[in-house]
Amino acid sequence: MQKPHTMVNNLLFLITKSFAFNKGLFAAIIVRIPINILIPLLTAYLTKYMTSITAGQTESGSLLIYILSYCGMIFALAIVNNYAVAMIKYDTMFVRLRYLGCISEKNMEADYQNVENPSGQLLAQKAKNAVYSSNSGTEQMFDQLVNIFSSAFGLLIYSAIVFGVIPWSIPVLLAAGIADYLVGASFSKWQYQNRDKWTEYDRRLTYLNNKAGDYRVAKDIRLFHLAPWLEGMYGDFLRSRVFWYRREESHRMAINWAGLALTLCRDGLVYGILIYQLFAWQMEVSSFIFYFNIITQYSVWVFSLMKSFVALKSSGYTAEEIRQFLEMPDRFNRTEGLPVPEETCSIQFEQVGFRYPNAERDTLSGLNFTIRKGEKVAIVGVNGAGKTTMVKLLCGLYAPTQGRILVNGHDIRDYNIEDYYSLYSVVFQDIYLMPTTIARNVALTEDGRIDWDRLHRTLVLVDLEKKVESLPEKENTLLMKGVQEKGIELSGGEKQKLALARALYKDGKVVVLDEPTAALDPIAESEIYEKYNEMTLGRTAVFISHRLASTRFCDTILVLQDGKIVEKGNHDQLMELGGKYAAMFQIQSQYYKEGAADGR
Repeated sequence: MQKPHTMVNNLLFLITKSFAFNKGLFAAIIVRIPINILIPLLTAYLTKYMTSITAGQTESGSLLIYILSYCGMIFALAIVNNYAVAMIKYDTMFVRLRYLGCISEKNMEADYQNVENPSGQLLAQKAKNAVYSSNSGTEQMFDQLVNIFSSAFGLLIYSAIVFGVIPWSIPVLLAAGIADYLVGASFSKWQYQNRDKWTEYDRRLTYLNNKAGDYRVAKDIRLFHLAPWLEGMYGDFLRSRVFWYRREESHRMAINWAGLALTLCRDGLVYGILIYQLFAWQMEVSSFIFYFNIITQYSVWVFSLMKSFVALKSSGYTAEEIRQFLEMPDRFNRTEGLPVPEETCSIQFEQVGFRYPNAERDTLSGLNFTIRKGEKVAIVGVNGAGKTTMVKLLCGLYAPTQGRILVNGHDIRDYNIEDYYSLYSVVFQDIYLMPTTIARNVALTEDGRIDWDRLHRTLVLVDLEKKVESLPEKENTLLMKGVQEKGIELSGGEKQKLALARALYKDGKVVVLDEPTAALDPIAESEIYEKYNEMTLGRTAVFISHRLASTRFCDTILVLQDGKIVEKGNHDQLMELGGKYAAMFQIQSQYYKEGAADGR
């Protein structure tokens, strides 16, 4: 985790970035500041003149003109102020949502390795919490800026008025305000220092809530009677979260009591002396009411200033949580890099190793191999051998903790990572479909940019054309009925075929299949791989599997065990070697033979 920024630096970050998002917001703030000072001042004078008329201290004719003038000015200022308040409210919401958009963009564009690990997820959750509601520091900061500047200028003006009557009230009010600030600041600091302790529970509760409503998990919840277990977990997390909520509210209550005590002491002292002067100096009632209003407002300015500083400090903590995520350092190149190859690629692993954060040992270590241009390579091994981790390293989703990976002789970190991703057509074990049409799910673009001939060719290649043609809307059929009212659900095998079509449509220079046929039976799997042998002619291809249907047509087979390559060669060579690969193949081949004998 990077070193925290200073409070001033964080506030400047928020102000600068917010100004770039919406300049009109700052214009509305500038308009509100003088209005906030003038309205209570004009109201105090208006009250004084109205009291003078009532007490018969001054001629009513001339005072009536003053009263009407002040009323007109207050009314006009109130209209402008209401408009400015509405603009600030709208603009601050817009700015907050822009921050939320920045967090979403970072989630999608940051190194996969960063957002996959728990520490990155915690930073993301804290950043989202910091901007999720209208009470967040990003939105409240602008109200505090208005209050601070209004209070500061108001105090200067009101000090000149109060000083002539009860000068000693100024240090009393300032001292009480400073005390209130120190108490509030200590609470903000406690919140920031302890926020990690309840943010993790927020993340877990959100996860369980989402899973409870996820239809993809609903079958398991019912068939395995998971509801009591999940409810128990939810209850445990909820109790832990409530514990911290109570602690936070206890601190807040103590702060409120302290503030109330300070207010009573301050007001009792200042107003008591002012009442004494009314009788001792025979002060006019209208003047007494005027100074009473001025001192009341002066007190409001002092406490508003101090409370706004506390709130602004909280906004600084909010900015820190946003920045910790947005400025989370990436390992790969995000600037201009080498041009990516326009032809098929060679790939070289040089002493590559990888260890997950906080893991006790390496998942992969000492990987040395070369995949020549246009070569087909199978990487096989039992579950947990490190095959998927190797794929993520190859695709630039993970950065090696040891060694380096070269593509066409250049370290992959020399390429811009977004350009580097364009080299690969990948199908992972976990298939993500979007709630849109089949065509868009394959092409991953808008209808106007789809190459329809290419789309239809890929559907034929993966044996999905008949299924698509049988649907009323054909390739424009919506998927995911849980999201789309007219959506349909594909079977597991159909989803994998659609994912294969997506990879083919992209037409990457390197094809990577990470166990994409796990939902198919052995015979169907073998047929799919035979098709892929044809479809990947002339391209570099990497097939990852613990089932060996993909291996016979590959030029090279790498056998992975405990994160190391233990055997290397083609199918015939490894069968002749009689090692781990031969044993795995002999065990699995019976399923293919049995399937064929059964007519499957």
